[in-house]
Formats: sequence, C-alpha cells, structure tokens
Amino acid sequence: MNNFINARLEYEGNFRAGTIHYHEGDLHLKFYHEMGGGDCFFYILIPSSEQWEAQTQTPLERRDEIISFLANRVKMEKAAGKRYEIEDGSIVFYN
Repeated sequence: MNNFINARLEYEGNFRAGTIHYHEGDLHLKFYHEMGGGDCFFYILIPSSEQWEAQTQTPLERRDEIISFLANRVKMEKAAGKRYEIEDGSIVFYN
C-alpha cells in the first residue's frame, strides 16, 4: 500500500530553526529542525522508537516509512547534494 500518494511537507520557520509539517490525509505530524555545526548542515528531531506511538498517535509499524519519506523529501526539497543519516532520535544532514 502506498500511503504517500497524497503525502506532503510544509515548512515553518527559517533555516536556523523551525518545524516541518507532514501531512497525509487526516494524519498531521510535526518535526522540529535546527541548524547544525561543523559537518552537520542541519538535523530534524524525530521521536525515538520507544516514544513514537505516544508522541505521534501513529502505529510504530509506520515509523520507518514515514521517516524515510521525510528524509528523502527534505533532501530533495531543501538539501540537494547533502547526505543524511537516520538515527533513533534524529535525521542528520551532512555537508
């Protein structure tokens, strides 16, 4: 099942800090981002696996696909040429 046909992101704030809004039908999730330092271009805070369901009201089984969509879409829209790593509590984009 492709849940991402109607999925989209909206950005609020500026490059230093802000919120990325994930929209998919009736599902709306907020992820905070901040500018990084050194090799870190910026990072997006995501709920850990243990906190996912409580913080997002979304089944844990959806976490990996939503986070992968978020990382790939942000790379395409805001961080072309950057590489990223998905960690348990963040997505980190590197120069």
